[in-house]
Amino acid sequence: TMAFRVRALQRGELDGLLLCFQDAFEVDDPSISVVRNSLVNDPYFHPDRVRVGLLDGRIVSHVVILHRAVYVGNQVISVAGITAVATHPAYQRRGFGTRVMQDALRLARSQGYDMAMLTTRVPRFFARLGFREVPKIDGFECPASALARLESGTRYSIERLDFSRDWRTLQAVYRQYSQGLTGLQVRDGRFW
Repeated sequence: TMAFRVRALQRGELDGLLLCFQDAFEVDDPSISVVRNSLVNDPYFHPDRVRVGLLDGRIVSHVVILHRAVYVGNQVISVAGITAVATHPAYQRRGFGTRVMQDALRLARSQGYDMAMLTTRVPRFFARLGFREVPKIDGFECPASALARLESGTRYSIERLDFSRDWRTLQAVYRQYSQGLTGLQVRDGRFW
């Protein structure tokens, strides 16, 4: 019989995770180097927040938790960004992905995260684990009307950006927080 277990990623196992990722998402080698770089160069990356499911010592499922601190006004919200959720196609529909996600969520709770967030093409899988769907975002834009439905009675409001009027402000925010750098994700200790 094959023994399945879940634990943190260990030294020297990143290539095994990336091979599983490549097979699960059917991506090519250049795409894998982008994933590797985004993990290795993330200032908050920690192997303990990468949960792997092993079947007889081989990584067949994984989840990565990206640590983020989000500012809402003066309030800091600790967010567990759930990403790279995958199970090798040969081992899907056996509960391995569910077990790795449950372990990742247990870890997120134990580390005191305020919320977990993710984007997905399979919302029903994550709904079974307690996730709730929020308004659909197309690309990087979300209609203000959709966000307004999430109104929680706070003193904050949501409005549509007027690029002709707000361009200088947006440019200043970009320069201030990115320090002129570009890339997949640009952030400092407080913003991303």
